[in-house]
Amino acid sequence: MTEDNSYPSDHVSIRAQTFKLLDENQLLTAKYLAKLLNKPYKFYRRYLTNLRYQWKYHHENEQGSNPSSSHNCKYLGLVKEGEVSRIEAVNKGWEPSKARNRFLVFHDPSKLGRIAWFETGLLVLNVRPVANEGKAKQLFCNGFFQTGLISDVNVLDACVSRIRVHSGHTPFATSQRLPKTTITAFAESHGITIKLGDRSHPNCVEVLWEVQREVEKVGTLAEGFVKFMDSFSKLVDGANGVSKPLRNDYSS
Repeated sequence: MTEDNSYPSDHVSIRAQTFKLLDENQLLTAKYLAKLLNKPYKFYRRYLTNLRYQWKYHHENEQGSNPSSSHNCKYLGLVKEGEVSRIEAVNKGWEPSKARNRFLVFHDPSKLGRIAWFETGLLVLNVRPVANEGKAKQLFCNGFFQTGLISDVNVLDACVSRIRVHSGHTPFATSQRLPKTTITAFAESHGITIKLGDRSHPNCVEVLWEVQREVEKVGTLAEGFVKFMDSFSKLVDGANGVSKPLRNDYSS
């Protein structure tokens, strides 16, 4: 027997009261809403569930925004050719994707996140909150060391040392629902985007940040310069340590 969808004439006021309660606490379920409104839950369950959907996706302050795609912190890594076999990865917990670039995916059983491994050797580590560098390295070890893809500790240390933070998302909660606003003035210059009232966090100020490529390039150039100076110093020290005796061209 289907449930009766008819409601009394006070459904408009119930809608307003429900929206007001959800503005104060977005985590309220239909059951708790019915209790706060002093309404029978079995009769109003479907109606209140629909109201929650309307409040979340069709609220007057909501302007059709989409949830952010970078809720988790993202780290980048690199596996060089010859260090790990991609052929063995499929038999050790990694799944091939259906994308054209044919990357492999590892879903961590301990729920730390997932790893995308591209044919170029690039690794994209999506770490679940609360994310930090230690969790990113542990996620890498779960995907490569514990699965048996890497058994050499020296190779493992070299791969772990290449893991760098790339981007992330940090929400700051407020006491009320915020109007939908996106600030992109600092996106290109500083890699920072600020969102207010997003569908995923309607009562939060969200900061989406990304490490600038220029900073990564400067770090790479600095590392290369240090290696060059070390090689140059060894070359100079070697030349000074083994001096060739001068030849006396005028000796009889």
